[in-house]
Amino acid sequence: MGTLERDNLATKNKYSGDLEFRREDASALAAVDRGAVNKMLGGEAGLTGVMQAAKKEKVKVIIDCLARISSSRHHRKYKDLLLKYLDEGGRVHVAYGTDGQAQKFEDTCMLNYRKIEAWDLLIDEVMSLVTKFGVDGIHLDNGQAWPQIMEPDLEELERHDLDGEPLYTPDDLMNGEVVIRNENFGYWNSNNMETYPNPFFVKLCKKLWLANPNFLIIGECWGGYMFEHRQIILARSGVIPRLYKLPIAISSLFGKKLHKDGQIEK
Repeated sequence: MGTLERDNLATKNKYSGDLEFRREDASALAAVDRGAVNKMLGGEAGLTGVMQAAKKEKVKVIIDCLARISSSRHHRKYKDLLLKYLDEGGRVHVAYGTDGQAQKFEDTCMLNYRKIEAWDLLIDEVMSLVTKFGVDGIHLDNGQAWPQIMEPDLEELERHDLDGEPLYTPDDLMNGEVVIRNENFGYWNSNNMETYPNPFFVKLCKKLWLANPNFLIIGECWGGYMFEHRQIILARSGVIPRLYKLPIAISSLFGKKLHKDGQIEK
């Protein structure tokens, strides 16, 4: 966790020339570039050293894979893929990151996964890291909600200016450039998810397995309301679901109780 470059505000000391970091506490899950390695933790040389040491010990290294990006100082390649919404005053904002339910992470923002460019960019970023450093797998943060496609704000997208001309183009409408913050849309709001694998995961897995048939793709998978049976869909789509209930269930088979804070008792 934390392999990807984040908004640490790296600056060169004007006297020594050394890199200094003014925001060491920037969230590890708020990547400014999902295809770049974090400089504060040693950069490319540091990750290369970790991978070499891991290979000698036959240890597999799995890194984060994120659907969202940092809402501050992200790379310019994301500029045309940002998802937007209107607040109650009609002001445009980027759609902040979410776990797919109630949580909102304002240090991150969402990309528009109605666009194939957003799919391809994510896969290209993963492929570049995998190829360059020999990473063995990825962990999908909040994988139970990928891809997060939100309800289009039709009232806004079909709005006309005072001269009667439409404000948005047909492409804007089709791509859902402005949304209502409601994550259950698209694949996750259709009956297809009961029968067919998730096309986003299928594309991701096939591309990665063509390069490395043994590559591990693990998806964080929350359960509960609106997320029932998501682990089945992930598994059907090629992703290994990481369930929080699984270690609790396994520990009970050995006569132990695992508490939420990590304590174990007989």
